[in-house]
Amino acid sequence: MRRQAELESGLAPRKSSPDQVLGAEEVEESQARAYCRDIVNVLKLLKKDRDMGVNEIRLTLAIEDPRARDRRKLGVEDASGVSRDEIAAALMEVAEGKVPSDRIALRELHNEMMDWPGLDSQAPGTTG
Repeated sequence: MRRQAELESGLAPRKSSPDQVLGAEEVEESQARAYCRDIVNVLKLLKKDRDMGVNEIRLTLAIEDPRARDRRKLGVEDASGVSRDEIAAALMEVAEGKVPSDRIALRELHNEMMDWPGLDSQAPGTTG
């Protein structure tokens, strides 16, 4: 019963088999690789300029806006349908040199990284 409540509330992560790619119809393989390159470039920039490690970035990404949390509890999902934990998990996969199998989370991670505060003047070129 708890599992059903998690699924309905959006708290449970989307599950797939290890060989299944979620969102492959929305984000093609070449686009996913380009997203990963952009994300790695931002990670390098954050490490160099702000001395931020991957775990600090992951924790920053995992923090959920309290207003968004309240909306989710009321059953109102954001447009992406991706949780902060899924975005953080995608970051860790990219940091390990992998292309995440959850392409929707990868796309949202890319959007978050490209919109990182204070990187406008130094932002790497985007390919997506």
